[in-house]
This record gives sequence, C-alpha cells and structure tokens, in this order.
Amino acid sequence: MLLRGSIKTTMKKCMNTKDRNKSESFFVTVVIPYYNNCNTINRAIESVFRQTYKNYEIILMDDGSTDESFKVVENTLEKYPEIKALNLTQKNQGPSKARNECILRASGEYIAFLDADDEWLPEKLQRQIEILKSNDKIDLLGSNFYIKKDNQIEKKYFVKDDLVKITFDDMLFKHYYATPCVIVKKSVIVDCGLFNETQKYMEDSLLFTKIARKYNAYMTSDFLVYTYKLSFGESGLSGKINEMEKYELLNFLSLYRENRSNENKLSILLLVICLGFSLIKFIRRKIIVALR
Repeated sequence: MLLRGSIKTTMKKCMNTKDRNKSESFFVTVVIPYYNNCNTINRAIESVFRQTYKNYEIILMDDGSTDESFKVVENTLEKYPEIKALNLTQKNQGPSKARNECILRASGEYIAFLDADDEWLPEKLQRQIEILKSNDKIDLLGSNFYIKKDNQIEKKYFVKDDLVKITFDDMLFKHYYATPCVIVKKSVIVDCGLFNETQKYMEDSLLFTKIARKYNAYMTSDFLVYTYKLSFGESGLSGKINEMEKYELLNFLSLYRENRSNENKLSILLLVICLGFSLIKFIRRKIIVALR
C-alpha cells in the first residue's frame, strides 16, 4: 500500500481522535473508493461534509488513478482540517480491493459506502443512525435513492413501506441494496468475507446476499442518495449486461456451494428456479436494449 501527498499528516489527525470516537456509540467510517473521478469526487466528499450527523471518519482509496483525482481529494480535505479523513492510494486493483482495504482500516462500528460519482442527501447518516438506534437488531440497512439525469430527478423504489426486513430468499430474486445507500456493521461485513476481489460485477450483490442469509438485513423507504449512473442500455452500459449476467449466475452457484455452513439452504430446486428467473430477466433486458 502506497502513501502519498499529505496522508501522513491526515492520518495523524485521525489517530488523535480515534480513541475518543471509538468510545462513542454509532461511530461511522465512510468508505469512498475512486478511480479517475476528478470531475465528481469533490461533489461526493462535500456531500459527506454536509451531513447533519457528525460522528464519522472518512477513508478514501485512490485505485491507481491516472488523472488528477488524488490531488483534487487532497485539496478538498485541506479545506476541512477538522474532519477526520484518510486518503490512501494503491495500484489499480478494482473497487472491491479498494473498499476492503478501507474496511480493514476502519475505526467505525458501522461502515457506510459512497461511490465517487454519487452524493448523499444531508440527512443520510442521521436518518439511518436514528433507525439503527431504535432497532438494535439491524445489521445491514439500505434505502431508496434518486436518479439524476439531464436535470431530471427520478425516484428509484426498492421498498415502499417504512421499514422492511429483507430475507435471503428476497435477495435471490431482487437486488435491493445499492452500495451508496448501505450502512452495515463492520463486524458483520468482515464475518461474511468482505467483497470478492476476483469479481468485476455483482460482487456487492453477493456480499449483501450473504449478509441477509446470516444476519438481519432491512430497507428503509427513505430516499437518501443521489446517483448519476445511467440505466442498463444507456451510454454503452449495454455491453456490460452479458458480464453482469455471468457473475449473477456464478453468485448463485457460489451460494449453493456454501450450503453446508449456513442454516438458510439453497436447495437444488430453488437454485434451478433462480437460474431460470435470472436468465428470463437477462433476455428481457437484451430485448429492451435492442429496441432502444
């Protein structure tokens, strides 16, 4: 792991406050991986600084950017010396490796993820912490989000009830958790093996499904995140659909192989149903893209 720029100074600031914050309940580590995001990373970081909930630290990981992203991050952090922040860099190894390295360095009881091209609403952490405080059995909590595109804002619904428990079976048929919407106990995410660093796609879905299999996963109907990512089939994303489908099928096989060590079994019949349902969704998406 390489350290560059003013990281040592920033790290010292984190360490000066770490013991105090670790003793406080609901201390959150915000994890932000980035790669060639010099045009959007400042927006993401600023959205964290605007949070009404202040008991957090930020760990950022530059995944081998070739643009000015690292310098942009350093300049942004310098404007907020009171914020506990750590900016790291590694050779390009993908977002899963970047997130995992940040998680392992986290001081927080909880981990909240943010992508470098998305942003949080100011009440994001506050609202989720309020829910966690009133429901101490929740291990993983996600939310709905807004999609911003061409000056239009679209609501992306995953659930419409206030608070919904998401089971292992639910996760087999629908991807409920967008990574920037998630807050999760660090101990839980480590116990479930972190993000699979060998996967290019669907690694977040696999991890959150594993968590729902073993722990208490919930969704709130609050809209707490703005994402600027386009839907499948737009801006060249259609070329990734085949890869995404491949990894979704591999996820099912991986979950089936782990049956022996879990109470929630994925039977051979349910496996076949999941594979078939996934292929039907895949064909539908290909048709939609072809008709655009």
